[in-house]
Amino acid sequence: GPPTQGTRFPPSAAPQTSPYDQPDMPGANSTVSQYFPDFPTVSSQTADDFVVPAGGWTIGQVNVLGVYFNGTGPATDVNVFFYANAGGLPGAAVAGGTYLNVPVTSGLATGAFQIVLPTSLTLAPGTYWVSVQANMSFGAGGEWGWTDRNITSNSPAAFQNPGGGFAICPTWGSRGATCGIDAPSPDQLYQLLTPGGIVCNGSC
Repeated sequence: GPPTQGTRFPPSAAPQTSPYDQPDMPGANSTVSQYFPDFPTVSSQTADDFVVPAGGWTIGQVNVLGVYFNGTGPATDVNVFFYANAGGLPGAAVAGGTYLNVPVTSGLATGAFQIVLPTSLTLAPGTYWVSVQANMSFGAGGEWGWTDRNITSNSPAAFQNPGGGFAICPTWGSRGATCGIDAPSPDQLYQLLTPGGIVCNGSC
């Protein structure tokens, strides 16, 4: 079946403002986005897009709401990728925007990750995609899923499974419409923050 798992949305943290903020309208499922050292053919990524306005942004932290299933975790660490937009899907990797084996700052035990990037990323105006991928062996911790969202901002979320283990979307495709994963909840829950958590009220 589709690589998702039902979840209850965790209690909200204190309200935050950020350059980009879509932690609302949680769906019932979470979509796997994980590197499996013990089952590499099912290693996969989920990604969602955002629009940087005039003036650009500097991103220092990524928060994602997720859950462990088929096990209790925790992940070892995470990979974070930023991509340019290519026709409504992730395209080329942004220069300096690939972060491998990044420690989770908080939320490692619950799956709701707060991730401070080791170096900040400055983005010019335009549309970009972010993907957070947990690093965890299935045998050690099960699976981690990024919680789906019932409404869409910008383009719907994307998914890829390059190794073919799920037999869907070996290259990037629209998660719901093309890959057939949780189509009623076509987006993801996440926030992007500036370095040090500086608040911008969505307009910086």
